[in-house]
Amino acid sequence: MSRFVRDLELDQPIDVVSMVMDDYLFHHQFIRTDWNGEMVFSLRDKYGNQRYLKWSYVNRVFHLEAWVKNLFGGESDLRGAGLGRSEFRRDLNRLLERLKTQNAAQLSGGHIGEDPLHHSNDYEAEHTFHKTNPTQVYPQAGDTQSVDFGEIPETVGTDKTQDETKLWFMVIFAVVFCLAGSFIGLILAAVVIQRASRLHSERGSKMRLLCIVAIVIFMVRIMATFGIGIVSLL
Repeated sequence: MSRFVRDLELDQPIDVVSMVMDDYLFHHQFIRTDWNGEMVFSLRDKYGNQRYLKWSYVNRVFHLEAWVKNLFGGESDLRGAGLGRSEFRRDLNRLLERLKTQNAAQLSGGHIGEDPLHHSNDYEAEHTFHKTNPTQVYPQAGDTQSVDFGEIPETVGTDKTQDETKLWFMVIFAVVFCLAGSFIGLILAAVVIQRASRLHSERGSKMRLLCIVAIVIFMVRIMATFGIGIVSLL
């Protein structure tokens, strides 16, 4: 796990911290999502990076974790000179400064802005509902009905489609490098197999199958090369 992690001791009530965070998430258009079983917030920035963050406030200690998705689908912290990472890092540092200096009296009117996630106190139930009903809005107290947006089409521009496109490119490179006998192909194939297993779809199965075949070809090639070397020495 590679994340930007900060722990900040604050002299603020939980209401103030929650309102500031609600305001930050709302105005930056973060949405609630699932990251390997964790309930986190995410957005795709103007540079094409997928940003993630999570926070907590316990015993007056504010805990923040943030990262971006790397090329292989894993986590990358915010170090480096990339525009998306440096901008995200600056935004978070400004957020931390605001949390330290926010005047509670300025928030007496309630939440700044609105909560786009239909914020509730029942986080675990909402998280479970989100994972099992990804196309529906979590029912809140006083709601007369749940809103069903229907099946989400897999069109170009959705995160899922973009991730699958990247995986297919990785599959192609894995096969090519494995045919060439390069260990890079072996590494790429292993990464694809791990990521494709999360898709739970026919395309994911095809990706895994192609990578397994590529690995087998790589191993056969290596053993054949080794065998020819042994024979030549005899």
